Amino acid sequence: MSEGGLALRLVNLAHLFVGRICGGLAMVNSVACMFFGNISGSAVADVSSVGSVMIPMMKKRGYDADFAVGVTISSAIQGVVVPPSHNLVLYSLAAGGISIASLFMAGVIPGLILLVSLLLTGYLIARKRGYEKGHPVPRSEVPGILLHGFLSLTPAVIIAALSRGGLTATESAAI
Repeated sequence: MSEGGLALRLVNLAHLFVGRICGGLAMVNSVACMFFGNISGSAVADVSSVGSVMIPMMKKRGYDADFAVGVTISSAIQGVVVPPSHNLVLYSLAAGGISIASLFMAGVIPGLILLVSLLLTGYLIARKRGYEKGHPVPRSEVPGILLHGFLSLTPAVIIAALSRGGLTATESAAI
């Protein structure tokens, strides 16, 4: 996913939302990890894919290496909470009879709370350490970034169909 450019497309999409704020790259890292967690459901996949893009970018823009790595690691745990976390599927199987769709829906609010906490913490630390604001995205690039970013979030559409009863867990896995 990282070599195919998916991580970079998600980073660019996240940059549109929070990239121009003080500590924007830390926030972009957190949002991109949430997007990527929605695709992979794995913290390890988040760290390796998003981290390979974001950590060098943050270091190049003057962020301390410990901060860049810390943000990436703490943001990657969102992949365990937000749907389609494979941990929730395993829990459903182990507990027996718990709806996977219900577990997926139960992960949305804690995942958003975690994201807001990470964004706020990243902002406060960035202000304290004096990190620069991000650069705005040129208007001419916005449509392409939105198109490629949202196409990369196809699993979100699958989760929505699964939670509304339009797909079974087996059908969503096939898609």
